[in-house]
Amino acid sequence: MSILKVNLKQFYQRRGLWLAYIILGCLIFASIAIPLDRPKAGEGLFIGLIALAFLIGLFAAMLQMEILTKPFAFCLPGHRQMVKKFIFSIGIVTNLIGSMLFLFYPNLHPLWRVLVLFSAFFAGLTFYLVSAWLTFRSRQPLALIGFLFLPVMACQFFNLHILLEHAIVFHPLMTSALGLLCCAAMWFYSNYENLARTNCLTPWIGFAEIFNRDKLRKFQQTKRGKNLLKQLKAHPRPWIENIFIDRISRQGPLSRARFVWGGLYTSYSVLISQWRNFLALTLFLAILMGYIGLRMWIVMAFVPVMVFAKSRPALYSNMLTAGGRNERFYSTLTIVFAASGLLTVFIAIAALISIPLAAIIPDIEYHGLKFSFNVIGPKAFLAPLIFLPIAYTIHLSLYRKPVLMMIALIMLLYAIMLAGIIWHKEIAATYTPPIAGAIAALSWIIFVLILRRISTRCCLAK
Repeated sequence: MSILKVNLKQFYQRRGLWLAYIILGCLIFASIAIPLDRPKAGEGLFIGLIALAFLIGLFAAMLQMEILTKPFAFCLPGHRQMVKKFIFSIGIVTNLIGSMLFLFYPNLHPLWRVLVLFSAFFAGLTFYLVSAWLTFRSRQPLALIGFLFLPVMACQFFNLHILLEHAIVFHPLMTSALGLLCCAAMWFYSNYENLARTNCLTPWIGFAEIFNRDKLRKFQQTKRGKNLLKQLKAHPRPWIENIFIDRISRQGPLSRARFVWGGLYTSYSVLISQWRNFLALTLFLAILMGYIGLRMWIVMAFVPVMVFAKSRPALYSNMLTAGGRNERFYSTLTIVFAASGLLTVFIAIAALISIPLAAIIPDIEYHGLKFSFNVIGPKAFLAPLIFLPIAYTIHLSLYRKPVLMMIALIMLLYAIMLAGIIWHKEIAATYTPPIAGAIAALSWIIFVLILRRISTRCCLAK
């Protein structure tokens, strides 16, 4: 059996891919059924398989990185040349099949249709190779799946799917030339002699480790330790550290308040110390929310989900601390309330910035769409207060199962996004401060009840 065939066997040997095949199959069916059901030109219906090449490139490159990160992978006979053969073999076959969908594109001359087929092939290959390159450069490429909602939202707001279809159909030579440049760049990158040596023994989470709890825990500890060492070189700043330490020192040695202040110190001292970095982010958020308008609640709903996706809850710990179950309950509750307070301040600053910006930022017209900048209203404060306790409840309940936790958080993100796209008018009509406030209060009550049950009935060892 050849080395290439041995590498291809991974596609059915990896259990982590089985669920991905089901999801990918549904997406492929929709990408083919929709344009064949109503083949209309100029609406972006034919680029589904082109965009899905990004996911296929992610899977293919991850399978190779699982081998490259193993000890002495660079000693495998002929494997240095196998990386590019594996990547390009899958990319060429999948995009040849995917480009065939443009055979059904309406109103094309036969000779021009041939150029369009080449253009679609190279467009899909570009998406595929960019995804493979990002996977090689990333230490946790599975997280890229969680950010796929960004291009989906961009397609809804800026009609990027229509622009991509226009580029494939009306500019086939430029699209093909770009694909050839990407092929050449990826060919030289995957042919790099020290590719295996530079990735050997690096922390990595792939399909082989996604169900391995020990490797997941070691990866998280290693990554958290490296990030913490980088942050502690300059943060927290002395004046912020003194504020927290003074508050902790004033409390009794075994008091509940001392434990709560300690939790706030470990959770937010470094974050508050980096307050200057949030000014540019606040300006960007103010501009984004001002242009989005009524759909700003969708953007703000992502904030608490992404914040808690990478945080460590104060409720769980393997260390011998002075706090018992009661102290951990109040400490976790205080930390979440503090997070909501900091998030409210963050949005309030963005809302204040939007007031002078509304007088100087002009309207934008893009392909018949007009985007007007509006002052950020009070509705922007409500979405984080609704989804923050939901995200933290998922985080606490599934903390020992990180894979299920990430799947649940990603599903929550996509549910919010799809609800905003499908029921946009209905949500805009019912999204009033009294109704949103009642939903937020219900979310917080459920969170407190679940937190209380976990802190009193469940094992709190990490």
